[in-house]
Amino acid sequence: MKFTKNPLAIRIIISSVLIIMIFINEIYLHVYLSSSMGDEYNLMTSLYMFLTIITIIVLFSNVYLTYRLGLKLSKDQESIKKREERYRKLFRHTSEGLYDMDSDYKMKYYSPDWYKSIGLDINSTKIDAWTNLILDEDKEGFNERFKKRFKKQLSTDQEYYVSEYRIKDIHGEIHWIEAIGRVQFDENGDFASMSGVHRDITRNKVHEQEILQMAYYDPLTNLPNRLKITEDIKEAIELNKKFTIMYLDIDNFKYINDTYGHMFGDKVIVEVSNRLKAIVHESDIVAHVGSDEFVIISSSYINKKQIEGYVYYILNEINSQYIIENTTLKFTSSMGVAVFPEDASTLRKLMINVDIARYDAKENRNRYRFYEASMGKITAEKAKIKNALLKSIENNELYLNYQPIIDFSTKEIAGFEALARWENQELGQIYPDEFIPMAEQTGFIHQLGYFVLEEAIKFVSILFHDYKKYYKINVNVSTIQLQDEKFLDHVQEVLVKYQFPAKYLNLEITESLELENNKKMRNLLSNIRKMGVEISIDDFGTGYSSVNSLISLSVSHIKIDKTLVQQATTIQEVHKLIKGVVDFSHAMNMLVVAEGVETKGMEDIVLGLNVDYLQGYYYSKPISEEKVREFILK
Repeated sequence: MKFTKNPLAIRIIISSVLIIMIFINEIYLHVYLSSSMGDEYNLMTSLYMFLTIITIIVLFSNVYLTYRLGLKLSKDQESIKKREERYRKLFRHTSEGLYDMDSDYKMKYYSPDWYKSIGLDINSTKIDAWTNLILDEDKEGFNERFKKRFKKQLSTDQEYYVSEYRIKDIHGEIHWIEAIGRVQFDENGDFASMSGVHRDITRNKVHEQEILQMAYYDPLTNLPNRLKITEDIKEAIELNKKFTIMYLDIDNFKYINDTYGHMFGDKVIVEVSNRLKAIVHESDIVAHVGSDEFVIISSSYINKKQIEGYVYYILNEINSQYIIENTTLKFTSSMGVAVFPEDASTLRKLMINVDIARYDAKENRNRYRFYEASMGKITAEKAKIKNALLKSIENNELYLNYQPIIDFSTKEIAGFEALARWENQELGQIYPDEFIPMAEQTGFIHQLGYFVLEEAIKFVSILFHDYKKYYKINVNVSTIQLQDEKFLDHVQEVLVKYQFPAKYLNLEITESLELENNKKMRNLLSNIRKMGVEISIDDFGTGYSSVNSLISLSVSHIKIDKTLVQQATTIQEVHKLIKGVVDFSHAMNMLVVAEGVETKGMEDIVLGLNVDYLQGYYYSKPISEEKVREFILK
């Protein structure tokens, strides 16, 4: 038994040797004294016998303690061997690649089964054996990132190194790898070794790409959506390069939908998008930003004459004959054109100006118009509407309609969505798509929002007193309203005023880049949730929504946009995508509302998606307060 390195064992051995030496000395003295002391011998003999007995006892005690210590160390060594064997098995059969690298970048150890499964030469100890698996297009970036981060680690004593890249395994399959390394330093502070793990994150990356596809691309046309093209325009503006923005939409597309149906209309949009992809220059960007609206960003031409030729060519191709479902169709489209930086130097102004040019072109249809500063006709008309809007509340022109929301499991009314309506004596009925953006631009959205919130809560409070049941009320809120420091206080004030429980109020917010990136707004939403009020991401899937928003924002519900819900009936990929979003939302403890359910067949398909609530014309259009009561009684 090897235990002499133990301090206790060393002390025992030393004391035993000393005792033996004392014992030998006692014998020597005994012999010497017996021959020289005579009569005093008996007394001395007794004394020496006593000392001898004490010596023997101490000696045997040391031997016993040494024996027990040896047994303990033997058991400890056996336990260590067992633990080592367990860890060795764990390392061998782990589902991740564990490694230990020395200061010369040589692998002292790595879990063989995992690395062998992807084709690593497990007999090689050099780091090159691993880096050779990295794809060439990622390798340069990996090397640069590794050197940069590793150098930073050594200079700042950071413990961890993290990187992501792709490798090709022995079967030719591509894997995304997350590499994590923990650095150890010696007593001088120099790099001594690194141990860590390689994780296969391919499944996460695939899921991430699917979500990005949903967030940045239109599922019907597979073209970039409004969010993506907005980011592309921002990037182009930051680079300060000249480019042309073309805003195209189909003339009287509503007639096509009303005559042939929405599914036929979707096929028209797909055909138009395919033509656009085929005719624009390879370096240009085409996006589908609305029902029948497309945006093209081009840096191919630098002068107006060249741009005019390009625009004319695009319109001529788009306005050519189509054959869809054995139906021959011909329609026209119009386009507004603006140039950066001549027509505007900011994203907002550029989009406003190209929109003005588009409206100007649509007045006569089948034409294009470049933006001109003199285009004041549309602006004047909008100004007239804006002025009327500012007086709409005091003139009692605003009112609310309510669209029922149906519980998936019981098919009963769960609540209502409050929708603002405006009818002006001179202008007639103004649709929300027109007056809501104006309200946001003018700041009137704050007054409008408070009006809708209070009227909606007042109405459902009356319903509670009449029917002894609380119905949830959904109220749309603009991100501009969230910038008001008094917004939270106003919500609390209205709830208290009508004694309405906070958990029955649901604020619907259309997710935006501003919302996701504004920490102040995120904190506000968190405080709203702490009050007990629910929050929905409205129109999920229309362009701005992203998984990041679901994770980072305090959201209780998401509302799948009606366009996606309707497309799910005919496009299998969209159906699968919505199912994935529903499953993900439920995993995040969020409820899902499907909007735009218009037929029994659509309801059957949506029910298969396992959503929580249903909303759409199949159950009811937005209705007046009086009609709500009739609907409840049915």
